Amino acid sequence: MKKKTIISLVILVVVVGIAAATYFYFYSKDQCGNNSSLSAILIKKTVPELAQESDAVVIGTIQEVLPSQCKRNKSGDKMVYTDYKLKVEQSIKGNVNGQITIRLPGGTIGSGANQITVSVEDNPELAKGEKVLVFLDKNGFFALPKNYYSIHGAMMGKYQITDSQAINLVETLPIGVLMNEIIAPSEPNRPTSDKIESAKTSIRQFTNDPNLELNYITTEKNPSNFTVGKVTQVGEGTWRTDTPKEWERPIYVFQQTKYIDSLCEVYEYEIDARNNQLIEVHVKYPQSDMELSQETKAKKCSSYGSLYTPLKTKTQIEAIAMDYLSRSISSFNQIRSQFVFKPSTKNAVNAPAANEWFYQDTSYKLPEGLSGDVYNYPTIRIIVSSGGKLIYYFNSVELFKN
Repeated sequence: MKKKTIISLVILVVVVGIAAATYFYFYSKDQCGNNSSLSAILIKKTVPELAQESDAVVIGTIQEVLPSQCKRNKSGDKMVYTDYKLKVEQSIKGNVNGQITIRLPGGTIGSGANQITVSVEDNPELAKGEKVLVFLDKNGFFALPKNYYSIHGAMMGKYQITDSQAINLVETLPIGVLMNEIIAPSEPNRPTSDKIESAKTSIRQFTNDPNLELNYITTEKNPSNFTVGKVTQVGEGTWRTDTPKEWERPIYVFQQTKYIDSLCEVYEYEIDARNNQLIEVHVKYPQSDMELSQETKAKKCSSYGSLYTPLKTKTQIEAIAMDYLSRSISSFNQIRSQFVFKPSTKNAVNAPAANEWFYQDTSYKLPEGLSGDVYNYPTIRIIVSSGGKLIYYFNSVELFKN
């Protein structure tokens, strides 16, 4: 009997202008066995933002699809992957030329009774002979060799090029329009030093670390996971959201310099530019370390240990979560009883997001004709790993206030 593992990604497509998405992936220790799993936290990005974050952007033709293999990723866990040979015909960013290899998660290994298929839902699909425009990363799931890349933004990081048209999940548009978005991205103004320091103060209060060192990264036009606007369906399973000016919510993005685990990851923080409220905290590889090899990272960060072990009790983890919430929410005592506990798995040892507390103000009503993404209501989420370390925080309460 063939063994098949289905890996699902929850995709929320929101378009403001031309849009794309990036993800934080969580995966099992061994996809090459029977019980693999993968989930994702979506962070929406516009095409200009995606272009800025990518190491390279190229147009080329898929020359060859190689047999899938099983390989260890950066953290030493086994993953199934497939390599695609791409002949670069035009380098838009990154000075990439000649033939490169794109490595994507998923594929089929083995044969007969030992065959295992790992299907990554909404992974970008590449076919021999296909002409594509792709946003590329030098590092993805794997520590990649020279001239190897992953696709930045999952399925939204790939456009099929046909008859001068660029086609992806969201829409079809002239290749020239897409090129203009990539070549001339607009970036909001850098905040003043006073605003940067005020934002840092809010982050340090949340972490309860007055000496936490933080680097300002950029200013984004909207938070990663908050959009309010008029939704229009543009295709089967896809929508466009047009955001009124009064619902724009610019944010400041910071990364801490202190590592949090053996993978050399750090926390990234999103701050509401209007009032210095903390909107989101998530894990990310720092920009300064994107070029480091797996061996260098292992040596550099081995002393930081894992986010997931040693395993703490639910009572201990809840105390940690409530402590974070009490520092970040002025009205926490009034709404504490309304938080709902959501255990996401029975096996906390291998699950990065083992414990979640969730709050929504469902009495709130958006103006008629407008919808919210990811939520229609003011929402607070905190997810704490099995080792008791915060790995995800989201608070959109102040974002719903004009």
